[in-house]
Amino acid sequence: MKIIGGTASKEGAFVGLKNGAVFKIFVDNSFPIPILNHNIPIKVIDVSQKKKRLAIVDANNNLTVYDLSTKE
Repeated sequence: MKIIGGTASKEGAFVGLKNGAVFKIFVDNSFPIPILNHNIPIKVIDVSQKKKRLAIVDANNNLTVYDLSTKE
């Protein structure tokens, strides 16, 4: 999980799951937003300062960086 902050009551987080799914969750929204599916269990997740790229380290210790606008 990576906390991304935000304005008061609009804080959020990126969450990577064991099934490889990545979601964005906001405190004021009860529904998670699906971001992408990595297909390998996720160990570590991080986001760039401008929130344009998402870095994932999976269970195979491989680093993958995704562009959040294109999902590539």
